[in-house]
Amino acid sequence: MLPSFEDVTLSIPRPHVLLVTLNKPDKRNAVNSAMDRHLVATWDFYEKSDDLWCCVVTGAGSAFCAGLDLAEIARIKSVGQAADRLFGGFAGLTFKSGLNKPIIAAVNGPAYGGGFELVLACDIILSSTDAQFGLWEVKRGIAPISGGAVHLPRVIGYHNAMLVMLTGRNYTATEMKDFGLVQTIVEPESLLNTALALAEEIAGNSPDGVRVAKACAKVGLELGWDRANVDALLVPEVAAMFAGSNIREGVRAFKEKRPPSWSPPLDTQSWTVWTMGCGLWSLSKWAALTRGTTTTGIFVGGSLAAAAVALYVAKTGRRR
Repeated sequence: MLPSFEDVTLSIPRPHVLLVTLNKPDKRNAVNSAMDRHLVATWDFYEKSDDLWCCVVTGAGSAFCAGLDLAEIARIKSVGQAADRLFGGFAGLTFKSGLNKPIIAAVNGPAYGGGFELVLACDIILSSTDAQFGLWEVKRGIAPISGGAVHLPRVIGYHNAMLVMLTGRNYTATEMKDFGLVQTIVEPESLLNTALALAEEIAGNSPDGVRVAKACAKVGLELGWDRANVDALLVPEVAAMFAGSNIREGVRAFKEKRPPSWSPPLDTQSWTVWTMGCGLWSLSKWAALTRGTTTTGIFVGGSLAAAAVALYVAKTGRRR
């Protein structure tokens, strides 16, 4: 059963596709603390649902998201209250790590402040022709520190990001496509169907392959090229892919000339996955010795069992 919230609407309009609609059109979908909690619960639900493989997020009414409800800022009276807002990110997503299922932003209207930061936290961005994007924070005496200042330079480059952040201007969908942020622009009436069709296409692929591709891409953004090539193979999603059935099903379906029948990916916390992960780690160490590739160097010796336990603890701790 889908969670039910007054300000966030969830539905499954296509097979294995979750549609998340920000549902406060009278407030231009601005996020207050209650809505933020509901979005945290939404992303946790999506992450833990075996049969949901792709997600689309959009806004009800004429706006995508106007950012943080400014009344929330006015109510902050203590350092503790400020910390709750700062260190939790925006809309439950901008600081969330470990979510390796794809999220498509269907930007149906203005995405300002935190709303823009929410867009940046998504993996693919589709926009209507009348959408606008802006980081207004500098005009309000604050700064885009819920993910915008970190994510935007990685996506559109340092100098373009400085132009966007330091002026606080609004930018059109076309301008953002020129910057490299938006992938596709469509008419407003076609946006949701276009996004859902894309999500259905992605969900039609191996869920293991999709989440491994995202996990490895994230590693590549964080590390140097030589280290990332090896470390990307050590993310638990890779071990789950090799230990699971979808990798064999994909080959069988190709040989038998039929559509594949995908299964939910294995839980990355399972012992089967960690055993496979330990084997991949051993292979990476062998590659480091014989081919000169670079690894994290977490382990320098000891038994395979000890390595498996250490890997399990390290990876589990990193995700908390």
